Amino acid sequence: MCVGYIMSFRWKIFFIVLAFSLVPVGVVSLVNHSITESAGELISTGAANAMEDVVRNDLIQMVSNLATGINKQKQTLLFTVGVLADETQRALTEPPARVLEPIYSTQEFGNPGAAPDDATEDPVYSPPQQETTAVSRQHPVMFYADKRPMKQADGSYPADVRGLSATASLMRRILKTFPHTVFRVYITLENGLHCSLPGHAAYPEGYDPRKRPWYRRAVTTGTLVWTLPLQDVATNRMIVTASAPIRDVSGRIIGVAALDVLDTVAMGGREITDRWGSSARAFLVYPMQNPVTGAMDLQVAASQPPMKRDSVFQDDASQEDNGVLHPWLPGLKPDDKARLLDRLDDDRPGAMEVLYDSDENLLAYASSDSISFLLLVPQSVYMSLPNEVHEAVTDVTRLNILVSGAATALILIAVLLLVYFGARRYTVHFLQIADAARRLGEGDFSVRLNMHLKDERDLIVGALNEMGPKLQDHMHLRHTLAVAEEVQRNLLPGTPPRLEHFDIQGASLYCDETGGDYYDFVPVTHDGLSTMAVIVGDVSGHGVPSALLMATARALLRCLCAVPCQDMSMAQRVGLANRLLCDDVAGTGRFMTLFLLELDDANNTMRWVRGGHDPALLYHPASETLEYLYGDGVVLGVISDFQYTEHEARLDEPGDLLVLGTDGIWEARNANGDMYGKDRFEATVRANAHLDANGIFDAVITDLETFAAGTPFEDDVTLVVIKRR
Repeated sequence: MCVGYIMSFRWKIFFIVLAFSLVPVGVVSLVNHSITESAGELISTGAANAMEDVVRNDLIQMVSNLATGINKQKQTLLFTVGVLADETQRALTEPPARVLEPIYSTQEFGNPGAAPDDATEDPVYSPPQQETTAVSRQHPVMFYADKRPMKQADGSYPADVRGLSATASLMRRILKTFPHTVFRVYITLENGLHCSLPGHAAYPEGYDPRKRPWYRRAVTTGTLVWTLPLQDVATNRMIVTASAPIRDVSGRIIGVAALDVLDTVAMGGREITDRWGSSARAFLVYPMQNPVTGAMDLQVAASQPPMKRDSVFQDDASQEDNGVLHPWLPGLKPDDKARLLDRLDDDRPGAMEVLYDSDENLLAYASSDSISFLLLVPQSVYMSLPNEVHEAVTDVTRLNILVSGAATALILIAVLLLVYFGARRYTVHFLQIADAARRLGEGDFSVRLNMHLKDERDLIVGALNEMGPKLQDHMHLRHTLAVAEEVQRNLLPGTPPRLEHFDIQGASLYCDETGGDYYDFVPVTHDGLSTMAVIVGDVSGHGVPSALLMATARALLRCLCAVPCQDMSMAQRVGLANRLLCDDVAGTGRFMTLFLLELDDANNTMRWVRGGHDPALLYHPASETLEYLYGDGVVLGVISDFQYTEHEARLDEPGDLLVLGTDGIWEARNANGDMYGKDRFEATVRANAHLDANGIFDAVITDLETFAAGTPFEDDVTLVVIKRR
């Protein structure tokens, strides 16, 4: 019987190498040299180009984030100063009978013996390279611009001083809520009375706040005003000011409330220099016709590092503004500036190569409202990493060519012995590595390879040893997020309530596994009657932190709504929930918008409380009219003692339609960056008003998904539809 001989793997290698190593090795060496050199150049160039794209996109994203942050910061501060103006109106309308805390004038702040106990020297509130100024963060300074005494002849304080003293607690809360943003909070009345926190005495002689641009523009426009950077009279620092007119009960403007922000804070602080180095330059610019050239140009409202200002700005209404003439953007060639103006009109962030002061730079830009954020980074900075990658890959390629060439001669001599004695050793290790990879793929994350081969195989061994714990952590994280998602889904209503006169449908769609949107249906016992509370809320941000805050708010609202209290209105219940929520989120910067609607099924009436949330849409198909349920109320978690207002209306006509939603609907964008918008939202509701609540809900969500065309939602989407039967 003839038995076939089976040759082992190492003998096969031996004879194959013996047959092909003599002549082909020389040819292969030459070909390898050429191929390796070409491949190395291709890889290094491709890696450098890819890295350049990463750096470019990183720069664009940073500018876009900063521009968006500036706009959000602007809206938040304008809202806050509006609240301060409203609170000041109430304090002046009904001033307390006596001052609620000690009153300190500039004379007392200037006298260490009479200044507040907490007054300490603070370089932040002092002019550069000058004597440090003592400030108090607890007690505001108060004075009349015409230097009249603070007290009346009988030793008492006038009503306006008593009224402004009542706003000190709110001013302190604003500084505490925005510790790294708000530089100063102050109020000026038309009679010249000025109140400012932090309190200090560093006002120049003859200073009259009524002549400052922030005051005059708020009085002239009668609206909230965002003033471009001006020079602070006390510190000579550049500041951005948000101001709001204060009105009496007749609507007449009697003063202005304002907040200051340092321009360096508004522009992102040290984030730019920390990321791109001191050679990077940032500008806040706005388009304006240049009177010299007659063409559109860009004026610099603020810059980092600060630009040298050409001259003092003299406002036509006063010679004491101490403002700054905003210079024209320097350094750019006219052609580059024209291209930049065209791109800024497009209102989309981007980047372009330009010559700035004759040096090649990458200019990233993003616009927000009427102002644009520019970031200039020298080519030597943003190309440093791609160039390093290119050089590193090129060096490796050259080293590989040299090593391969030198090794060829040795291989011809030693390859036979090395193959014979080393083949088995190599195959054993590869088999072990292959087995470990197989076990890892089957879910055995405890696999470890305890071998040190001192060659490239160590990279494979190291990668496999690191892969197990990482895969295990990833699987655990996915499981945790899945559990969190399931828990949050269980917190939302399973099915809408069934009411005799109202058809209801609602749901939330989260952009992450968990989110901050919230809706609920809670039975309420109110004044002896059983009603249904429909709640829609939106926690700032999304993801796990927002989901946790949403769960807390849900528990508070459900408990407060379920309590059968005869004497507590829905507005008072929301106020209590706000106070409890403020304790939980104090100092975190997080908040929640809320719209609470109470349906009285027996009487066909509705009551609502609005806490900073978008108003509900009310559509009457019979008359084809559309209106919004507005109402005063700030977001929950910001002002703990805010008093919310309750509103009431009737829903008598069958077919009347109420739609509540979150901003994730109308702020959704498609691949082109277009926003869905409220106009399209309203049109969809009108077109499908004949359907039941579920049909209208499906129509809106379907139209939203059609508009997005596969683009993932950037924010959570919540929609509740209520239709009168």
